Amino acid sequence: MVFARSLRAAHVALTAALLVVRSARAGDGALTPDAAGIVLLAGTCVPPGVNGADVMLILDAELSPMRVEPLTASSVDAAVAVLGIDACAVAPPSAKISVWRHGTRRERIVVLQDVAPGTESRTLALALAEALRDPTVTEPAPPAPAPWQQPPPARAIETPNAPPTELPRSAAPRRGSSVLAPRAGVSFRFVPASSTAVLGVDGGIAFDRFAAGLTVQGARRSVDLGDATLLAFAANASADAIALSPATFVRVEAELGVALGVGTPSSLGEGHSHAGPHAALLGGLAQRAPLVGGYELELFVAGGYASSLDADAEGRRVVGFRGGLLSVSGSVLF
Repeated sequence: MVFARSLRAAHVALTAALLVVRSARAGDGALTPDAAGIVLLAGTCVPPGVNGADVMLILDAELSPMRVEPLTASSVDAAVAVLGIDACAVAPPSAKISVWRHGTRRERIVVLQDVAPGTESRTLALALAEALRDPTVTEPAPPAPAPWQQPPPARAIETPNAPPTELPRSAAPRRGSSVLAPRAGVSFRFVPASSTAVLGVDGGIAFDRFAAGLTVQGARRSVDLGDATLLAFAANASADAIALSPATFVRVEAELGVALGVGTPSSLGEGHSHAGPHAALLGGLAQRAPLVGGYELELFVAGGYASSLDADAEGRRVVGFRGGLLSVSGSVLF
């Protein structure tokens, strides 16, 4: 979602990230659902801790029944209300939001230094919505060209090693948007029926609210008769069924593959190897959190049931994947 490119393609002179609301003038100038059906969002910068995709999701919910969509140049004209984000700062984390409406521009500075960690995106989105609804929270801004006026023709100047115009990586949409994101993770499971601790690794891709990949899980236990080892090789797929917040989801995950049991006997025992199908179904809560460098951490806490192999010794279950289970896993999205 590269907003700066869409503005440049239409030669629209915007000096900030823009939120365009198709609106009509009501008698008192208020924005009503009947007068505005679409909200268009764009940006050239975001303050530290803010995720552009999360701002769009929260703003979409806050301005409902209006829809929030990426800005297109054809939407900009003299009949629209415009909100912009610019002058992002690191110390303290802040940004300037500007409001174009009825031929005038108002602005304010939003400082995020004292907000709770993880709520920066929500705070900025609510500030945008408030600035649109209530002009008293902003101050008159110095005169500037209206964003719907095209600039005069200018000679192109080539600058070597020009900085990129895309949004910062931290603002790029991740899971919850239509972007493929590679992921890798580890997991820990506990099967109470056999008191088995299972460790696993997995990798795959995430797309929108869905993910798919491969997982390898293993467990091992030693008894007097020898060692028992269980391995499972499976494909997995998950879906975030319910969004509790922009970063919290109710997730369902399924696995299907093959399990392998290997017995390594001591001098007193006799070992055997077995293979069989492996299937599991889990459900629980998934939480996303940003990491340094624009990566994301996903944590998934779940419970479920697995149909798989067990390893027995003298009629007693030694180690097993089968039965109810508790699971905690963590993945990094690149």
